[in-house]
Amino acid sequence: MSESSREYPDAIDKWWLSRACKDLNTEDVNRALTLLRAPIQSLSDQFTKKREDGFIEYFKGGTNTCAYGLFYFPQTWMLTRLVLSELLEFRNWRLPNNGPINILDLGCGLGSAGLSALELLHRKGVDNPISLHGVDYATRALSYCSDIFHQNSQLWPNAKLSVNCQNLNDFQRDKKGPAKGYHLIILSFSLNEALQTYSTEKVIGYLRSLSSKLSRGGLIVVMDPAMKPISEALHSAAESLTEDRKLFYWGPYLHGPKCPLVETKKYWNHEVRLWNPPQSLSFLNRKLWRSIQELKCSCLILGKAPSESSDNDSDSLVRLVSPIVNKKGRFVFFAVDESGVLGTYDIQFRDINKDEKKKVEMIERGDTLGLNGLIKLGGDAQYRIPEFSKIVFHYQP
Repeated sequence: MSESSREYPDAIDKWWLSRACKDLNTEDVNRALTLLRAPIQSLSDQFTKKREDGFIEYFKGGTNTCAYGLFYFPQTWMLTRLVLSELLEFRNWRLPNNGPINILDLGCGLGSAGLSALELLHRKGVDNPISLHGVDYATRALSYCSDIFHQNSQLWPNAKLSVNCQNLNDFQRDKKGPAKGYHLIILSFSLNEALQTYSTEKVIGYLRSLSSKLSRGGLIVVMDPAMKPISEALHSAAESLTEDRKLFYWGPYLHGPKCPLVETKKYWNHEVRLWNPPQSLSFLNRKLWRSIQELKCSCLILGKAPSESSDNDSDSLVRLVSPIVNKKGRFVFFAVDESGVLGTYDIQFRDINKDEKKKVEMIERGDTLGLNGLIKLGGDAQYRIPEFSKIVFHYQP
């Protein structure tokens, strides 16, 4: 994925700025953004602090909706693009060559995840007709989602949108849907809201029921907050859901659903990616001081059919579960290999030149590397990479 692929579409950013000015009755974009800082602060507090009375209705009123649209919408959009890009570019997920593609955005809100999927597929040259169905309990959010879709049709010329105002649990039990099922079901920061309280048992029940709506090669993609209890519940649920082989594990790990980080009792698996936030988001954040450079989520991907292995001629194939750390003359990182073993890997500064050092510094959590000629060190699953040429970059978005 090119650097430009980490940039939010300018057309969507402009749409939100225009809508904010309209809803706030001003022609001054900077004034509109300034007025939105207080509601963004309030929304952020409600998302991060304990919610005594369940989940807040954050799409009440145009001001709150625009605050969410300019601050959170872009982040979810980019997370969706990065997760789906890995599926398309590295995990060998194949959509049908002919006929319609059906996508369900469950708990779609303003449509950031589903619309991002449409834009990505068009960017990838998919010219099948695509039907996106969005479900949410908030009528205002669905109205904005529809406006964004229809007023930016150049980003998804072969798509159509339908929306349904419905409780997520009611929809889960509803038997309606496309005859051949959905090719993609996205739950973007919505499963935690559907469940109210997260537990392995609740995740198993919800996703098992939802899987009946998948097409033969369809996928369920779950993205939820990057919190330890959520990550562990997702992976624990995935172990149970894939036992009878009615569902298959697709990611984020290479080996399967069992999470080796659980045994550490300290770390947990979650996605972290850098991106280029739009100027409007950076402006909003000047006095909010939120961490907007990194995109984070817990993630789980399940499919109706098994995933296909990617070509690999390397001695070991690993996916990073930590950032690269500069530590006493060497770069160190943690990664999980294709057998599910959590290992510590390093490469010494003296074994790489300046250009190679820059390339190592660009490696991120979530990248997949092939490693050759590893030198076993003293501890369990501790390895040294002898030189830069022994690294094969299998996937970097």
